[in-house]
Amino acid sequence: MKFVCWVILMIGCLSIIPESPAQEREFVIVNQDDSEHRYFESLRQRRLFALAELLCQRALNDPAIRPPFELLYRIELARTFRDHAQTVPLADSKSLWEQAFQAVNIDKLYADRYQAEAALLEASRVEQLYWVLQLNPANTELRQQFEKLSASAIQQLQKALPASETLSGTETIAPEVTTDEIHLALGRCYLRIADWNSSNASIRTRYLSLSKSSLKEVHRSILSQEYYLDAQLLLLTGYRLGRQSEEFNKTAAAILSGSTSSILEQRVAEERVRYLIDQAQYSEAATLINELAKKQNPLSTRLRGLRLKALAELSVQVRLKGDEELANKLVEEVRLRTSQLAAEGQAFEAQLASRYLSDAVAVQTFGPELAALVNQARTAVRDGDFTTARQTYEAAILSAQNSGRWEQLIQLAREVAEVYFRGQHFTEAADQLNSIWTSSPNFPGMDQIHLLWITSLEKAYSAQPTLEKLNAYASALADHLQRYPQRETALDARWRLAELTFARRQFTEAIVEYRQIPSTHTRYYDAQNRIFQCYDYLLKTQEAANRELLSDVVSLANRFLTSVEWQRVETASQVEAILQACQFLLNFETGLHQSLPETFRELQALFTDLKNNDARFQVEPELLAKWNRSLTINRGILLVQLGRSQEAFQLFEGADSLTNTQQEAMFLLEQLAEIESADSQTEQILGSISLRVIARLKLMTTSLTPQQSNALKRYEAEAYYKIGRLSKAIPIYQELVQDLPVNDPLVARLTSLLVECNNQECLEALYTLWKMKAATTRQGELNWHRARYELANACLRTGRIEEAKKIVSVTTLLYPDAGSPELKQRYAELSQKLNNAK
Repeated sequence: MKFVCWVILMIGCLSIIPESPAQEREFVIVNQDDSEHRYFESLRQRRLFALAELLCQRALNDPAIRPPFELLYRIELARTFRDHAQTVPLADSKSLWEQAFQAVNIDKLYADRYQAEAALLEASRVEQLYWVLQLNPANTELRQQFEKLSASAIQQLQKALPASETLSGTETIAPEVTTDEIHLALGRCYLRIADWNSSNASIRTRYLSLSKSSLKEVHRSILSQEYYLDAQLLLLTGYRLGRQSEEFNKTAAAILSGSTSSILEQRVAEERVRYLIDQAQYSEAATLINELAKKQNPLSTRLRGLRLKALAELSVQVRLKGDEELANKLVEEVRLRTSQLAAEGQAFEAQLASRYLSDAVAVQTFGPELAALVNQARTAVRDGDFTTARQTYEAAILSAQNSGRWEQLIQLAREVAEVYFRGQHFTEAADQLNSIWTSSPNFPGMDQIHLLWITSLEKAYSAQPTLEKLNAYASALADHLQRYPQRETALDARWRLAELTFARRQFTEAIVEYRQIPSTHTRYYDAQNRIFQCYDYLLKTQEAANRELLSDVVSLANRFLTSVEWQRVETASQVEAILQACQFLLNFETGLHQSLPETFRELQALFTDLKNNDARFQVEPELLAKWNRSLTINRGILLVQLGRSQEAFQLFEGADSLTNTQQEAMFLLEQLAEIESADSQTEQILGSISLRVIARLKLMTTSLTPQQSNALKRYEAEAYYKIGRLSKAIPIYQELVQDLPVNDPLVARLTSLLVECNNQECLEALYTLWKMKAATTRQGELNWHRARYELANACLRTGRIEEAKKIVSVTTLLYPDAGSPELKQRYAELSQKLNNAK
């Protein structure tokens, strides 16, 4: 046994898991022949599957391994994969089961023993499927898999039974297989089949009889009572399923006679509780568990789960008797205890309890007949079978409509809509929901179904936009507002209509819609944000009509900020609306900015509380950082606008960290570009800050739109101009003005810079600029006259006197009015200069 000694020594050296005294006793070697089996069994009990697998594989890789040892390690490897498979979700267990069967799929010496082990593996796999089916009893695919595997397991076990009689007592170092073990596995498989055929009395009776016959063959052993006690407990289950109360009580008493084992007592109690639940004696079942809990603590996980089943079923009985308050208390009790199971890591029992509760609530909500269909549909959803789910829901909807159960119909509509949406079947969802709504449009709650129908129309349009679908969505919203103006859903429809109007860029009309969202609505602050966005667009695109509009919206932003109750700011959308209002005022308000300093102080205090987790709500650190950057940018802009540029410069020394996004950088650049100051020091500070932000923006990976790229070039050129680096500014302006009309401000800016530069290179660039503009402007237009005038001026500056004279004389000859009285005067003055020039 050198290998065993080496393994134990290695484990001791590695100290994989500190062993408790109880664990140490598990390693006591009873006799030399079973020591290695006991060791691997202990590894599996502690779920050290990877270690057990490694040790088995290492031994099997030895080319000199002898057949008895190969048998030992193959069986231990197969059992390791088996036990591992039973601890993972069913979907993840497939490969583990395949490896388990592969380990014993060998046609060598001990072939009968390998086949017997394979049969026991198959029986274990059936047992796993049986319990998984508890979570999904309506899963047809799982049910079929269970039936197929159980039939195969029974066939293999029956084949292994004669061989087990000859194998029993055979001297081998591998774990022995006995007829008791095969009979026990057979009896369990028969019993599981009987349990899943409760609706077919003949099949159920036949398999219960077969199970009883097999389990009766398991005899009490002097060395071990494990198989015998398991068989007696399974017989107890069989008597429960067969409703044989006398045999049930006699067997239960026999199992417990002379026993002091609390585990055994609890296992018998499990069957007693199930017996009571089968008889619909839910109160008695819960009482039995509670009485046992007083004597034994802790209760087994399975008993705790059965208590939740009893309480869930009891809640149905209580509600049917009219005691709503007690029923709700029972439901909450089940929810609480289910959460506790989940928190303790008892995932299976927690999921099973959730199903009990879901089934019970479904019966309370829909009644027994509809509940059966609803539970079947919900199971199909959990299994991802959306086709079956939709069909089952549709059958339930038809039943509810035919019986006039409108309240249940509304709940079914919500659930079926979710199934349609998950399957991307939006048009079908719209048809189904419209059919439900038209069956009784004035019934209370049907406004919610009408809104859900509108949601399906919106999703159908978003999935495949067409004008027809868009018009259908808009018409449905208008119909909802007209049909249900006083219902709560009307506000949701109002918000959607406002969003649609905004998306259509009908900003004036959108403002009217958004203003109808009351301050008590959850969308109120989102609506305020949208209002500011609408005004921002209108102010930037409708300059001719801005004076009155500008006054109104600045007043609106100030009223909004002064009305904020800071102690009641408790959502992210509120903060976003406040920041939006601040930016709006920085963009458009002139004067003292009376609301902003106080707002900034309150925001700073709020953000500090959020950072310290002292605020009424929590936000992600990334969002809080974004808000802080926005606040700092706004404060800096305000300082510049108030003429405190030195303070702003100090605030923006960390500009690299203030502009983490393209949007932030572009906003700051836009604000800085719009500030005009006669103070040269302020101009230089603004230019320096802008160049730092631009450098940061150029390092970002996000791409800019053509409009943003041009704006960025303009900001950069303006920044260089402000700090006095004309040689850097002029080339950027030259690139920008290539396709701009003569009267664009950037063309005028470039002209003034080239004149200000006043060296030969700049003046030649000035001449080239206006020669190009004059050539690309339609003759006779006002801009053509302007271009010709500027070209003649450039000729004068570069010494092209004759060319300048020719331009002036030809232009004034063809067009005596020179395009406008102002230009006519300028041409006359230029002509005088040219006449005086040498």
